[in-house]
Amino acid sequence: MLGDLIRELCPFPSGKPADVAAWTSAPYCPLPSLVEAARLLFERQPLPRIRRAESARIPETVSLVESIVGEAARHNRRTLVLVSGVPGSGKTLLGLQLVHSRDLALPAVFVSGNGPLVQVLQYALGGGRARREFVQDLRSFLRDKLIRSQAPSRERVVVFDEAQRAWDRDRVLLKHKGQLVGSEPELLVRIADRGPHEAFVLVALIGEGQEIHAGEEAGIGQWVEAVCGSSGWHVVAPEHLAQRFRAAGVETRVESILNLTSTLRSHRASLAAKWVDLLLAGQLDDAANIASQLHESKFTLYVARDLEALREYVRHRYESDPAKRYGILVSSKYRNAGVHGIQPVQASYWYYGEWYEEGPSHPRSGCGLRIAVTEFGCQGLELDCPIVCWGPDLTWSGAGWVVRGSRSRHVMDPGRLRKNAYRVLLTRGRDGLCVFVPQGPDREMDLTYAALLRAGALRFPG
Repeated sequence: MLGDLIRELCPFPSGKPADVAAWTSAPYCPLPSLVEAARLLFERQPLPRIRRAESARIPETVSLVESIVGEAARHNRRTLVLVSGVPGSGKTLLGLQLVHSRDLALPAVFVSGNGPLVQVLQYALGGGRARREFVQDLRSFLRDKLIRSQAPSRERVVVFDEAQRAWDRDRVLLKHKGQLVGSEPELLVRIADRGPHEAFVLVALIGEGQEIHAGEEAGIGQWVEAVCGSSGWHVVAPEHLAQRFRAAGVETRVESILNLTSTLRSHRASLAAKWVDLLLAGQLDDAANIASQLHESKFTLYVARDLEALREYVRHRYESDPAKRYGILVSSKYRNAGVHGIQPVQASYWYYGEWYEEGPSHPRSGCGLRIAVTEFGCQGLELDCPIVCWGPDLTWSGAGWVVRGSRSRHVMDPGRLRKNAYRVLLTRGRDGLCVFVPQGPDREMDLTYAALLRAGALRFPG
């Protein structure tokens, strides 16, 4: 009976019979970190077949997308596949697995607009041309395909990581200095339209609620407009995303498995993501209920007014484990973080690989706990235990969250982007999270500290 239930809820890939007893008795272990998994994939080593990964149905999702690519190849079909998921649910890992699959019917490339992610993966994989082709920067990919070359793309499967951050038409026009016109989804569709009508598959990996930059606010509507502006496109998506395409008259197939609802970072990080959602929604008492479960599971959740105490705690915690990575994260809108001995990196920072990969003795390592990365430098990546420096750009008023310092004329909803920025900052941890709330002349920082305590974060001892 137990075996039948497991097969029904979590069917095993390829129809292979499952050793249910071995599966249920296997010890829990989270997936390897993204960078470690990338190394394994590049070297063609098998990823761990562990219970949590099976429960989240990652192998089945990869198999489904492989089959969709196979159908596209057989019928010369153009298909947009949308994969959504919560932070840490394995979207990026799924994309990396897909482009390195031996069972994929068409040549593939993994692209990302997340420059720090690209840098870290390329640094970890050791450089060289083959490794540079392992993952490519989206903006360079678009310039290569649409400006520098007039030939059809060799790659017929494009996996676009963090597709929720796709730039709209105005942002593309600004950043590409008028050389490219159209939203990033439109430009990717334009690459597919080049040359004869051949099979082409776009796989968009969407982390919902993580748009953090001007030009990223148009959301799923950009993808609807892109496929409606071309011809012959089919869409495969989870139900909540499929609705928009059906309403626009696009042929759409629903696959619920394409919505990854479970986090794979660790068995506790899913609770941490729920805690962050409730915190940012202002539901502090509900967040406290989740926090109590985090404490029981030994997930660190501290808040302090003394940054040096948190630095010392994290250093001591991991001093006997050199493989662990930690660092300071700070909002890009916190202009005065330097008064606390924090050096926020600039948007053009070229050393993300060293920041994430090198140990405490390296001058550019995040483990030195002096150089901090912002939401733009940590999205899609992870640390074992980050220290988040809370800034005055998002403070608790006593009744809700108040946004300050976002006046860009390019931003449609500054409140949404600020909350999403803190959502990214607060969901990077595998083992835990420490939050530093500075003392300040304004009462709002005291209220923010009190709000975190009310939401269940523990007052740091000392």
